[in-house]
Amino acid sequence: MQEIEIGYELNRAVPFFGARAFARKIVAEADQLWSKLEAVEAERRALLSKNTELGATSAQLRAERDLARQQLEYFGAAPILDMDARRQELQKRVDALNEELENVRATIAAERDNLRKEVEAARQTIVETRETAILQEIGIYEYRHPLNKRSSVSAQSSPRKSSTIRMR
Repeated sequence: MQEIEIGYELNRAVPFFGARAFARKIVAEADQLWSKLEAVEAERRALLSKNTELGATSAQLRAERDLARQQLEYFGAAPILDMDARRQELQKRVDALNEELENVRATIAAERDNLRKEVEAARQTIVETRETAILQEIGIYEYRHPLNKRSSVSAQSSPRKSSTIRMR
């Protein structure tokens, strides 16, 4: 704000001669002071208006800030200061899940290899069964009595040949 200067002293006496000139001077100063007062009053009103606008804007910004905080809490977003800690926690979870994925892949690969071995063994059995079926179709039978399983085990350990019976 501006400091207002007064061009006369308050305890000044009005001269007997030159009273009109003195009065004109005082009236001019009063007019000048009134115009300054009006300018200061207009400036004060403008500042009050701006203050009211800023107060409304401030209230609106507070409401938007509160709404944004509520939305962040609703969506589970961490505050900005905690984002790095949250990122590190999530990175640990990702690393643990990647390790678990690798373990599962290794387990699946081992099971796949075991299944391939079983399939190959089954194929061998199928081939032997097919050969036996072909031999039986042409009339060559190898008789195996169910009670002779012990003898077949002992036959595998000793170099004896099993008997082949031909039927026509």
